[in-house]
Amino acid sequence: MSWTIAFILILFAIYAFSIFLITIEWLKTRILNTNPELDGISFSIIIPFRNEEKNIEQCIKSIVDQQYDPGKFEIICVDDQSSDRSAEIISTFAAKYKMIRLIDSNGNGKKAALQTGIEVSRFNHIITTDADTDRGKHWLSAYSTMFRYRGIKVVIGTLLMVGKGNSLLGAMQSLDYMGMMVFSMVASRKKWFYNGSGGNLAFTKDVYFDYLESAHDRDIVSGDDVFLIEFVSSKFDKSVLFPRNQEIIAYTQPEPDFVSFLNQRKRWANKSFSYRNNNILAFWAFLWIVNVSFIIALILAIINGGLFIKVFAAALFGKLIVDYFMLMPMGKFFRRPINKFILADFYHILYVVLIGFLAFFNKSFVWKERKFSR
Repeated sequence: MSWTIAFILILFAIYAFSIFLITIEWLKTRILNTNPELDGISFSIIIPFRNEEKNIEQCIKSIVDQQYDPGKFEIICVDDQSSDRSAEIISTFAAKYKMIRLIDSNGNGKKAALQTGIEVSRFNHIITTDADTDRGKHWLSAYSTMFRYRGIKVVIGTLLMVGKGNSLLGAMQSLDYMGMMVFSMVASRKKWFYNGSGGNLAFTKDVYFDYLESAHDRDIVSGDDVFLIEFVSSKFDKSVLFPRNQEIIAYTQPEPDFVSFLNQRKRWANKSFSYRNNNILAFWAFLWIVNVSFIIALILAIINGGLFIKVFAAALFGKLIVDYFMLMPMGKFFRRPINKFILADFYHILYVVLIGFLAFFNKSFVWKERKFSR
């Protein structure tokens, strides 16, 4: 079985080199600092929400407390058929702040809610964010600075997970998200593929309506963020910016339990089959194959012992080393601790393998108390 050992070692050598390359490319990426002295751009901030009474207050508060001219932004909260106190909480804010509007969605789901909000927005620069996010006081200044670069029509903001408590699941999600953001930032700069989250994304209204007229994803329940980015990048050269910037970050909570986590990642995996750029699918497929190979190597080590134990140990140790030295500078830049790294890395292997299988063989998922299928 020498060919099996050779395949595993070659595969992990490629993985280690890829992670090393991505880390170097990210460290080489120029930091684009915020300049609050520039004349601020006017923004319409769209917050689609459904049953977010536990989160919406902090989200709105973090936006109205921005160190930014309050006359240069509006907040449009779009109710996607909530059944809790979310709308009541928003109405309290709307009575106090003139820039806040509460409206009902014209359809079902997040896509319809976003479109409803954008259609009634006042300004040409749109920011979409989720109701369970938080941010620092220079978030709008950071976005305004980025749109000052010539030709920019889409700015992808960084979205990080900040867990309450110290659970292993929360630590794994936090590290996984940080890694995804950095991979996506490097891929965007190198034009390998584009990836981003509607939980922290900005674009001009004109390209959004161009995208709607040409969209091929009308029947896909999510993914409008990535589909929009792909459309704009293909139509306008050098129009998408994913900046390395510490103020443009939005923070969200990790999923509270493993079932919720699986449904979130199944939703992400399912929409990836519809991306136009095959590079992103190839990238995730490679990561899945690498993690499946870890499981195979472990099984072979248990069954055969001897050399297979050494191969598995070498591959695992190598993965831990390259993953740690990738996440360490990222954690320092984003001011996030690398909690429970070793256990979280083990957890990550199992989750990647499981999600890959579920994406192929289980095409349904639950999202916001609704069941969807690809």
